Amino acid sequence: IDSPLRADMNDVLQNREPTIIMPVIQESKPVGEEPAAGKKKNRIMERGEFLGLLLFVGIPLPGTGAWTGSLIATLFGMDRKKAVPAILLGVLMATVIMTVFSYAFLANVVG
Repeated sequence: IDSPLRADMNDVLQNREPTIIMPVIQESKPVGEEPAAGKKKNRIMERGEFLGLLLFVGIPLPGTGAWTGSLIATLFGMDRKKAVPAILLGVLMATVIMTVFSYAFLANVVG
């Protein structure tokens, strides 16, 4: 890839794959009933789950990213209409952070 912009676009496009796979995984039915305490916790968590998933995917650390974010959204039973935009925006956020870091910090160190 000959330009940084094309590399960033390639990264974003490749990281959308888990959001395509996530609906297939979510179609499977959970085993057993969810306890009452779990339902109460879910209602409270619903308010911040979009922002939490966005930040989890968007902060570029080892173990975070679109694949792990999709797994977390599936495990928590997040609505796809909330999870997919949060994951895609998180990928864009991580791409911007790493691009700025690469050009601002590494360009001064290496160049």
